[in-house]
Amino acid sequence: MHGQLSYLDVVLGAKDFSDFSNRLELLRRVVDADISLISDIRRERAAIEAAQKELEVQRDRQAKLRDEAKAKRDEIASHKEEQQAVLYQAQTDKATAEKAYAEYQQASQSIAEMLRQRASAEAQPAPAAPDSPSRLRPLPTAATRAKAVMPAAPSLPAGEGPVP
Repeated sequence: MHGQLSYLDVVLGAKDFSDFSNRLELLRRVVDADISLISDIRRERAAIEAAQKELEVQRDRQAKLRDEAKAKRDEIASHKEEQQAVLYQAQTDKATAEKAYAEYQQASQSIAEMLRQRASAEAQPAPAAPDSPSRLRPLPTAATRAKAVMPAAPSLPAGEGPVP
């Protein structure tokens, strides 16, 4: 081995028992440090794996929340479009109703005006036309009608009359 010593080389390279004991103690310390280091590395690796798993769980949760938020936005947008359509229809219906109301109002006023004119015309006597026969001669009374039906008596000379 080039430049690397194994534990066995370190222990077997001792010159005497004291050197062996010192080397064994140093080797024990190195092994304890290596074990501690390996343990720390394993703990760190486990912590990193746990953090990675937690990070993946959070990513999944974020993706799920993002999808839910998108679905909610889409639902809200759809609901908003429906509300806009309902509002537009309501405004159209309102405008149509207002137009119909104005037309009915105008028709009602026209009818009321015609009724006022008719009532006014009926309250005033109708003027007769200038060429009307009723204007040219008076209507016959009962006496004038009777004379028209009876023929006139022949006229007799004076002193001669019917015998009494």
